[in-house]
Amino acid sequence: MTVSEQVYAIVESLSDEQASEVLSFAEQLQQRNAQPETPEEKERRLAQWREKVYALAGAFPDFPSLEEIRAGYGEDVPREEW
Repeated sequence: MTVSEQVYAIVESLSDEQASEVLSFAEQLQQRNAQPETPEEKERRLAQWREKVYALAGAFPDFPSLEEIRAGYGEDVPREEW
């Protein structure tokens, strides 16, 4: 039996929560040994993240607007000129 088969047999006997932990650990090992991210890969990853964040806009109807949040703060004090 190969190592992959042994790991699979063990994971099959675990609960979904425990199997998820094993998956997270395996992904961490994979990332540790991965090549450094290129600038293009980083930009692509960040673009995907931005899309996911923008998709959440309006998802929480009871979340206060920016204006409502700022209403509790006073106006800015003018800064001294040097």
